[in-house]
Amino acid sequence: MNMNQHRIVITIIGSMVWAFGLCAGLSKDCIEVESHYTGDGWFQYSFRTLDDPCVQVIHIDQLYPWFTNFMESATPAHWTNNFTYGGWDGISYDQSSPQPRINQITFSARSSSTYFRRASSGLFASVYIQLAPILGGDGEGGYVSLDCLLPCGPEEADGSSPDLVSRLEVVPSIKIQGLIVTNDCIYGLTFSWVDPSIVELQGSCDLSNWTPVARFNGDPPQTTWVTNVCLNSFGEFFRLLLVADRYFPSPQASTTLISGSQYSSKIPIAAEDIGNGEIKVGFASAPNAVYEVTYCERSGQTISVKQIQATNTYTRVLFPIGEPRSAAVFKIRQLVK
Repeated sequence: MNMNQHRIVITIIGSMVWAFGLCAGLSKDCIEVESHYTGDGWFQYSFRTLDDPCVQVIHIDQLYPWFTNFMESATPAHWTNNFTYGGWDGISYDQSSPQPRINQITFSARSSSTYFRRASSGLFASVYIQLAPILGGDGEGGYVSLDCLLPCGPEEADGSSPDLVSRLEVVPSIKIQGLIVTNDCIYGLTFSWVDPSIVELQGSCDLSNWTPVARFNGDPPQTTWVTNVCLNSFGEFFRLLLVADRYFPSPQASTTLISGSQYSSKIPIAAEDIGNGEIKVGFASAPNAVYEVTYCERSGQTISVKQIQATNTYTRVLFPIGEPRSAAVFKIRQLVK
């Protein structure tokens, strides 16, 4: 199998003929939510996981529209109503079997209100996502949120259509922000992505045949790469392919990072509960051990951090969701001496 078959192609194209070498991205949506108002206070929601070569596992624990004036619901097999916080907090999976990678969960809920609006980040999903091997194969627990229709009072109704489809890209595309051009010659580019990476720059004259130009490291959130060689001979169009995720500059640097760490290896999340504007994260623990739980955006930017000393073999940490993110993760590590 050649190297091209090992790569996940995340392509953004830049052209000299565009001012400043601006680029357009080809994204790959991974999650879809379809919501319908069907009348008499009933709302139907379909949560779908879509094909995305960057993601090999998606497991959904809870689906939670920020519903008001809840009356009743119709749940699919193996899903039950969740009343963790006193009110209705959506539906939870019974963990009876592994979920298929391409999945659809459809459920309905009824409100005493017959008015509705489009709500930004109105449906939350507690998820576990494992990335493809080329992205390190890491698993992350957290949540995603997508726009949906929600019941409301007559004064909040916004005249939205009774049908709405929202999609989310879990692993964003590499984006070329601009080409570096001097005297009509291309000498490099600036690009952005969420993780440290190794990328390959390719050029083309016709958008069909691509020639490798160079491989280099990238650091989030943005990297500028330049050379002293004019790249015009490779064509007018350029794209980036992801070759590997999470590089180490040298073996010595890798060893230094590992030996200098004050944390244990990452600890998996055992459970998440979403409701009342909060999320409760649970994990297996050792009594008297100290843990650090980081709530962060998918890009890695920290939202908040909490330290807690465990009192038994299972620990829960509560975070206010605050401003909803389209995707957020929780990272748990034990502090060690």
